[in-house]
Amino acid sequence: MRFTSLVVELIRARPRLVVWVVVLVQAAIWLLLPLIFYGSPPGNLATVLAFGREYQVGTDMGPPLEFWLADIAFRAAGNHVFGVYLLAQVCEIATFIAFYQLARAIVGGSVAAMASTLASPWCCCSSAGASLLSRASTPFRLASESIRNWDDTTTF
Repeated sequence: MRFTSLVVELIRARPRLVVWVVVLVQAAIWLLLPLIFYGSPPGNLATVLAFGREYQVGTDMGPPLEFWLADIAFRAAGNHVFGVYLLAQVCEIATFIAFYQLARAIVGGSVAAMASTLASPWCCCSSAGASLLSRASTPFRLASESIRNWDDTTTF
């Protein structure tokens, strides 16, 4: 009798559940770790918040949406960086869900769940989820554009 791991059976039976569990656990880890271990904002977060308060349209640091969203999240959280960390994790969750939707449209649910689950540690280790929005929102924009382009090519 052959043995199949329960994890493999769960991926095969409920791929969407596996993707959501992995994505939410990763987001919780990257939300809690910076709050626990960072005494001050990491990287250039202080600069991002400073530029965000000014609501300038053109800066030498790039498009202003990152700065504006960071400032709005910072103020919504009562002037605490928790809001910015939460916003970064929302962007990463949206990225992985868009990645899963794109992969599901191409190869099917089970393989898409495995692909997005295997991509999760890669993304987690290659970018500091706490340091931020442009790194987190850029893949989301790319994934959403890929889904839109994929839908356009499959309607022929």
